[in-house]
Amino acid sequence: MRPHLKLVHLVAYRFESRYKLPPGVDHDDLVQEGSLGLWEALRRYDPLKGSFSTFAIICIESKIGKLFRKSRAQKRYGSPVCYLSDRTVDDCTLEEVIPSKESVETAVVLKVLLETLPAREHRMLMMYLNGYRQPELARRFGLTQSYVSKLLRRNIRDLRRGYSDRLLENKKTKKG
Repeated sequence: MRPHLKLVHLVAYRFESRYKLPPGVDHDDLVQEGSLGLWEALRRYDPLKGSFSTFAIICIESKIGKLFRKSRAQKRYGSPVCYLSDRTVDDCTLEEVIPSKESVETAVVLKVLLETLPAREHRMLMMYLNGYRQPELARRFGLTQSYVSKLLRRNIRDLRRGYSDRLLENKKTKKG
């Protein structure tokens, strides 16, 4: 691993020069996340598919990029955000996956609506909300990327409709 640590520092410096570091994140944090990316690259590398350094840079950038997204989400929502690389879907709470400053009522409505989804689609949506991309979801679920896109779009649309319908119902029952 040591011979490739230069790649980690290279990518970390590239991120520092291109993007403003989130509050509380310094160069050492970028190197630490990048090292995790390098470790993942070492574990997953297949010599038949290309050069190691190219693959390692992609893995390192992915880990450092996730740190930026996580920090941005934490700043925006004020609470930790659950990513599937850290834990499984079952370990994540709804509030961590969909951080919200809304009332408890909103979280309950969302949880009820999410439970109406079929298990596979529920898991897929939770993974998508945790930062997995559609092509990766397609590989994991054995589907085409276009079908994953269609399922996600439909489920998000249905959740939005159900959410607004439930809120209207709740407002009517409170008034009546």
